[in-house]
Amino acid sequence: MLAADCFAGLIWRIDLAEGARSATARVWLVYDTMAMDPDGDVAPPPPPGVNGVRYGARTGCLWYTSTAQHVFLRVRVDPSTPATLLRVDLHPHTAS
Repeated sequence: MLAADCFAGLIWRIDLAEGARSATARVWLVYDTMAMDPDGDVAPPPPPGVNGVRYGARTGCLWYTSTAQHVFLRVRVDPSTPATLLRVDLHPHTAS
């Protein structure tokens, strides 16, 4: 399982133990596009960093958004080894 952390600006990987009675978490991905923007021109509180993740099984990509950075990006992953980062698409889809 992957979870966005908008304050730390990263994505966590969470592994559930057998029976889902315990879990371990570790940082899966950190990129500058995931960070908050505490120096932006928006009144406090600052807009969050990465705040949405979704895996597309057909495309083999994890999509994420960052409100502070105004981006919608994708990360190619190997579905057989979810911790393996293949590539970050650095051509963001930005809102006009």
